Amino acid sequence: RGSVTYVSGIADQLKDLLQNILDPNGGTLDSKFDALEKQQVTLDEDKESFEARIEATEARLKASFLYNDSIIATLKTTENFLTQQFEAMANAGKK
Repeated sequence: RGSVTYVSGIADQLKDLLQNILDPNGGTLDSKFDALEKQQVTLDEDKESFEARIEATEARLKASFLYNDSIIATLKTTENFLTQQFEAMANAGKK
């Protein structure tokens, strides 16, 4: 009486493709979302590490600045003392 052949059309192929993409258990979109979530966690950890390094560097630079500032103050005091001594010696020599 005849035979019937079934040919998968473009709509069936599109349906299969969309199911592959949208499958919530391992589909393309699910895999991409998982990868993005892992990347976000890694970025958050990197950001925290970077902020900690910045804070440590800032603290080190502040300590160095304060130390250098105290050295400059000491040198300024020494400068003033020596200036007074030289002026006194110069004035004593004029008499």
